Amino acid sequence: MSAELHQQAVSASPTRFALLIGAMKAGTSSLFALLAQHPEVAASHTKEPHFFTREDASDPRSDERYLRLWQQWDPSRHRIALEGSVGYSNLFRRPDTARRALAFMQRHGAEAFVIYLMRHPIERIESHLRHMAHGRPRRIVFERRRVLESAILCSSYATQLEPWVAAFGRERVLLLSFDALRDAGDALLARTCSFLGVDPEFRFSDIAEPRNKSRLVHPVARLFTHTRQIRWALSHLPERWRHRYVTTVEGALAPPATLLRPDERREAARRLRPELVRLEAEYGFETRTWLETM
Repeated sequence: MSAELHQQAVSASPTRFALLIGAMKAGTSSLFALLAQHPEVAASHTKEPHFFTREDASDPRSDERYLRLWQQWDPSRHRIALEGSVGYSNLFRRPDTARRALAFMQRHGAEAFVIYLMRHPIERIESHLRHMAHGRPRRIVFERRRVLESAILCSSYATQLEPWVAAFGRERVLLLSFDALRDAGDALLARTCSFLGVDPEFRFSDIAEPRNKSRLVHPVARLFTHTRQIRWALSHLPERWRHRYVTTVEGALAPPATLLRPDERREAARRLRPELVRLEAEYGFETRTWLETM
């Protein structure tokens, strides 16, 4: 690319970014899809690029790859570039994510607006386990303790927020509730638009439509339908036979009412209550209802 063309590309790139950082299984796919409707919001062509979780994000030579997520960017109508990577709030596995994001914004003289969508922590853990049972059944069957630990850490909202608030300041971090998205979506979206500096009067459609909802299946049944070897074998069968096999196996082992056992729930609640107390005391996010139902 010539120097002139490179300069044109840079000048046409966004300088205001909305980072929807999580939490996983808290409605981020729904919120991303809704915000993408807004004419002043340019949504990344990959919803979860996870760019800042990678070590090479610290290298300025990688910046152009990130900016290509918004090739449709039109400075005459777009005001902010949106992406949503739930890995950004997995502090315990990727502790440098916020620092890398801040360094990128500083290199480009850009602004970042961070959105953190949270859900009742026990409900989120249950959805987390359903997600794992559906996509990675081997782990939830044979590495259950490890999966549960990861789920609890992802629900440790106050701790997950620390590096983002330290990097960008409390005023640049918007805390939202899954309950408000479900029960009062119009008000939540108007508030979010005001935070992002786009028209809060825009009327969104399909607000109540859930997205990326995890279906509850028995993890052992999923083992017999989803492992690599079985998927390879099934790929050689006619579609109607594949469908019959999967429905028969999943029907033979009915899923439990909940994947989170009572002892696991008690342990999760014991560890997460201090997180909720901190979330309200330090960040002003009301958690009383969640505490009363844990």
